[in-house]
Amino acid sequence: MEKATDALDNIRARTTFSEPVIIGDIMRKPSQVARHIATGLRGIDAYTSGPALGELWIIGAWPGHGKSALQTHIALEAATATEPLPVLFWSLEMPEMALKNRMLANVSGVPVSRILRDDLNSGEVAAISEKGQRLINAPIYIQDGSASIDAIVGVTRRMVERKGIKVVMVDYVQIVDAPGATFREQLTTVAHKLLHLAVDNNITVVAASQLRKPSDGRSAEPNEHDLRESGALNDDPHVVVLVHRPDKGHWDNDTNMTKDTTAIVNIAKNRNGQTGCATVAWNGPCLRFNDIASDTAEPEQRTVDFPNDDIPF
Repeated sequence: MEKATDALDNIRARTTFSEPVIIGDIMRKPSQVARHIATGLRGIDAYTSGPALGELWIIGAWPGHGKSALQTHIALEAATATEPLPVLFWSLEMPEMALKNRMLANVSGVPVSRILRDDLNSGEVAAISEKGQRLINAPIYIQDGSASIDAIVGVTRRMVERKGIKVVMVDYVQIVDAPGATFREQLTTVAHKLLHLAVDNNITVVAASQLRKPSDGRSAEPNEHDLRESGALNDDPHVVVLVHRPDKGHWDNDTNMTKDTTAIVNIAKNRNGQTGCATVAWNGPCLRFNDIASDTAEPEQRTVDFPNDDIPF
């Protein structure tokens, strides 16, 4: 029995792995620079250069703080770049039409609420018709509805082969079906398989994760220990980005305007570089992040303490 097991292991090893390569041969190979996706947000790109092929990123946030919006932003930047990268967006939380409307709001600058009500003036119709061409021609593939981690891995690999997919968005990990006796084990499986999906296929995987709500009533910025249920969500990714809008829900009575116009982006983990935080602009009506127009300084170096029928779309 032991000999048969050893023989099976040898077969698996031969079919799964190539022969190990000595370091001298690797040194003689031409250097290859990883392709990075510039997010267009200086605070992220300065620390990371943007997501690279072969990397797993986790974007964590408390509910409603912008994790899906940041995923959408990165997907649009990748698929509409000068050299576009095909994107597969696993939208497990919202249907394809909702994601389409979010993308239209992002590229056009028209509030998503007005798009949903079909209450648009002529200028907004023109903006959506013009900017929406970016989406018509963009190599973005959307798969909505519930899915298991094995389905995500299998379909993604097939799309890599057939459509040349280079960037994969998974929104979000807590609702991915996975085997395991406990929720912690399930999330660990999801994290492991998403990491191997990125590395084995040389693609970028950006997965959203909800953060655990503070139990002590604190209102400070979140940290990587708030990643819900599984340490693997912090251990496995190459980069962990935490998004926090400190003024969410706050209103300025003097100006009769919302104070919720900025977000803190915390690069909490970065295997290949520096960690730190930066402040970016938040456009709530259009669900869009931007650089702060007047900000020409480098990102802040700090740590976080633990306590319509006219529209052809």
